[in-house]
Amino acid sequence: MTTAEAFAGGAAQPRGYRPIGDYALIGDCHSAALVASDGSIDWATLHRFDADPVFCRMLDAGRGGFWSLHPRDAWTSSRAYLPGTNILRTVFSTASGEVAVTDFMPVGRQLDAGVNDYVRLNAPAWIVRRVECLSGVVEMETAYRPSRAFAREGVSLAAECGVVDAGAEMPRLFAELDYKLEHDLATAAWTMTAGACRDLVLAGNTIAGQAPADRVAEFLAATCAFWTEWIGYCRYRGPFETEVRRSALTLKLLTYAPTGAIVAVPTTSLPEAMSPLNVEILFQRSRVTANPARR
Repeated sequence: MTTAEAFAGGAAQPRGYRPIGDYALIGDCHSAALVASDGSIDWATLHRFDADPVFCRMLDAGRGGFWSLHPRDAWTSSRAYLPGTNILRTVFSTASGEVAVTDFMPVGRQLDAGVNDYVRLNAPAWIVRRVECLSGVVEMETAYRPSRAFAREGVSLAAECGVVDAGAEMPRLFAELDYKLEHDLATAAWTMTAGACRDLVLAGNTIAGQAPADRVAEFLAATCAFWTEWIGYCRYRGPFETEVRRSALTLKLLTYAPTGAIVAVPTTSLPEAMSPLNVEILFQRSRVTANPARR
């Protein structure tokens, strides 16, 4: 999957709704996030697919939470998944240089897992955004606004020592940046030169005494191995092989590991009009998932 877009504007500037086809999916077989081609995560849940979203701008462009990340100056972008994975890599090109943003949710097999055991998984409930400067000098900026109770409740942010805290029962954002806070919005800007790398981590769980950034390289390697090893069991060779493998990877991502249920959608139902017949389609439905689960 590749896309390209030209854009100029601040990370915190309001923007309208994006077409659903503009989003790429990342996940950890427990929850998922949608990443727009402009570098904004507009939907994400942690721990469970049916948890309240920490970002929900795709539902409310004005109040919904988001996490944007892109160059400050005008840029174009292209993106693709790393081969055989659900790890997304977006390359932003500006007049002064290029940066690559690698987005993923860490997941891996347990240490005592059997050869074919891709069910009992370790997933720390993180969203990782690794920024690498490929050439030149690039001014980067990010904006972070988390949601509580689908943005119906307010969020008050505090920042200290590179950590943005949104309060009880909310994930924390880890990045060695100088944040500016305004109510429920945290923004930061910094300069990257060729060869530089910076990790931003939204963590639902942390380990005392361990900085999340220190685990990113390890988690990236484990996540890449998990997806490539799993898709390696796909023996299909024939027409649309690339599409078949991508579909299989997507279905695996949408499988809730603790139960094996495949969610119908990773976000929420979006009816065109309210009706007594509306149902919440986030939950697994046996009729919908029976055939893919058997294959």
